[in-house]
Amino acid sequence: MGGCVTSDEELHLRETPKKIKNINLEAAYVHILTDIILSIGVIVSALIIYFLSPDHHTWSPWQLADPLCTYLFSFLAIYSTWPILKEAVLLLLDASHGEHIPTDLAMEIAELGSVKELLKLRVWSTNRAKHYAAVKVRMQNGYGG
Repeated sequence: MGGCVTSDEELHLRETPKKIKNINLEAAYVHILTDIILSIGVIVSALIIYFLSPDHHTWSPWQLADPLCTYLFSFLAIYSTWPILKEAVLLLLDASHGEHIPTDLAMEIAELGSVKELLKLRVWSTNRAKHYAAVKVRMQNGYGG
């Protein structure tokens, strides 16, 4: 016998709440923050070059502040967006982004008195709030074929 569970309430799972439920909103928020940080980096490097470079017409080691700030703040931008990118790829692959979800669900199914054996369990997510499961079980007393 199989079934499809379509909501967290039916799964009775203990999910840790996230502040932003929509991954697109979180990505936009992080994008704005990283743009602000990168702009601050450009201003800092410009101030370093302007005030610390002795002559603006010849090369000075202070002019390395621009590429160094660019690389530093670019690394911070990549570091801050990596978790969102990873989660987006998992969602596109229909993976479950909670490792404990299949284990918790399998334990809850095993605790049901009418279930003799759990034959197949597939859990996936379509967004942060919705988790789905396809379950195939062998029932006690011949129920479910």
